[in-house]
Amino acid sequence: MEPKKPIRESDVAPPFSHLGEPGWAEAVKVLLATYDVPLPTPVSSVALANREAELGIKLPQALCTFLTKVGPLDLDGLRIHPPEEITFCDRVWFRDHLTPEHQAWLPQLLAVAGTGSDNFIALDLESRRCGVLSHDPPGLWKPLPDFDTLIKVTLMRLPAGYYGWPDQEVADLVDAAVTDLVGYCF
Repeated sequence: MEPKKPIRESDVAPPFSHLGEPGWAEAVKVLLATYDVPLPTPVSSVALANREAELGIKLPQALCTFLTKVGPLDLDGLRIHPPEEITFCDRVWFRDHLTPEHQAWLPQLLAVAGTGSDNFIALDLESRRCGVLSHDPPGLWKPLPDFDTLIKVTLMRLPAGYYGWPDQEVADLVDAAVTDLVGYCF
């Protein structure tokens, strides 16, 4: 099915309220297929359990749910890591460029996605907030409330990204919808 060019913010609304609700994974897969995004292979629960044992932690439920139902999604500008690439952020190569406050935070951050340019999406194990852990400018930026919101924003950006329309009107519409959802443009 060919996607329709969005003309209202409601046209780019995420296809779920929260990961795990009835039908959410199917709705995500339909949306991805509509934009011809290659569908990943879902991850096994065994692979997740093995990674949890290696890291010595329980991975956040939303991340596990996404990986087992959809998989390590690779979109333009964001690549959700497969289990073997999920790691603590305490050894990032740009650690010394971070403020002491951010350096102290690194051991509780998990790198769960890549954003290109050697930056990561880091998930705080305590608060469950996600943000861009960046080397330039150094720091943790644009925190989102949780992994669910990261996926929502990522899917909302499909019409204005690589798979959508190279159109400033669509980009502005998506930016407005994202800003309405999270309070700023992510």
